[in-house]
Amino acid sequence: EEIIPSIRWEALRAGIQTARLLLHIKAACETGDLPAPLCREVQQVLADVQAMCADQSKLTNEWVSDCSRRVRVLYVRAARS
Repeated sequence: EEIIPSIRWEALRAGIQTARLLLHIKAACETGDLPAPLCREVQQVLADVQAMCADQSKLTNEWVSDCSRRVRVLYVRAARS
């Protein structure tokens, strides 16, 4: 059985958490619970993720970190609105 370093598990956990946050704020936009300007920013992050899926050469550590940061900032802003 191969041992996976804990740093990989932490990266996986962080990615899952970011995805859940993004899905949560996406759902809040779809139900009209968030202001339109914030929803436009959420849509932009979603579009960026879709673009990355189409062109995985964009998938870098920096891109992942930036995307995660953007999602977390949007989540905090959504919680305050």
